[in-house]
Amino acid sequence: MDSIRIDIRTLKTAPGLKQCAFDGAGHEQFRAQETEMKKILTLVFALSLLTALSLVAQDTAQQDTMKAPTTSTTSAKSAHIMGKISDDGKSFVSDKDGKSWTISNPDAVKGHEGHHVVLKANVDTAGNQVEVVSLKMAGDKMKKDSSTPN
Repeated sequence: MDSIRIDIRTLKTAPGLKQCAFDGAGHEQFRAQETEMKKILTLVFALSLLTALSLVAQDTAQQDTMKAPTTSTTSAKSAHIMGKISDDGKSFVSDKDGKSWTISNPDAVKGHEGHHVVLKANVDTAGNQVEVVSLKMAGDKMKKDSSTPN
């Protein structure tokens, strides 16, 4: 096959052919659209980056609030304690040694005010407080067992 070479200069001036005049208007319009598209893509990228950063910041804030209670209870020891919750639900008296503890989360014992219970709690001896994890009503059998010496 023979290759065909066409000279563009010849096409522009060849008789009987329309002159292919390039006035540059189409090129300027293309450049304007290209610039506008670049601005839009830059804006979309900036918004997606901003969204990603805000989500990371929100996740970090949630982790910090989740850590806050555990840092306050690091000196506390988990224990099972039998005793009576006060009538106002804000303190607890242990059967074992008669020691009175302040309940740091009184909502956890709501409905059990004045009852004899077994608490599973984080005990903070330095602050003289208990954070109630769970509680069970103490039966009469448990009272007898705790009052009899071993």
